[in-house]
Amino acid sequence: MGKGLNQKSCLVLQKDCKVICIVTVAGNILFIALVVADQHLHIPMYFFLGNLSCLETCYSSTILPRLLASLLTEDRTISVSDCLIQFDIFGSL
Repeated sequence: MGKGLNQKSCLVLQKDCKVICIVTVAGNILFIALVVADQHLHIPMYFFLGNLSCLETCYSSTILPRLLASLLTEDRTISVSDCLIQFDIFGSL
C-alpha cells in the first residue's frame, strides 16, 4: 500500500483523535442535557437533533477506540471476530 507513518506522526495523530473524540462526546452530551433540561426545547426538531447527537456519540465510541489502538500499536489489521463485533454494534445503532 503506501508508506507507513513514523512514530512522531502516529503520536500527533493519536493525540488529535483523542481531542476530537473528547470534544465530540462532550458537546453531544451537553446538547442532549440541554434539550432534556429546557422545556422550550421539547419540540420535534430538537428531539431529532438530540437523537442525532446520541447516535454520533455511540458511533464515535464504537469506531475511535479501534482507531486509537491501531495508531498506538501500529497493528493495522483487525481480526474477523473484531470486525464482526464492530459491524454488529455499528449496525445496531
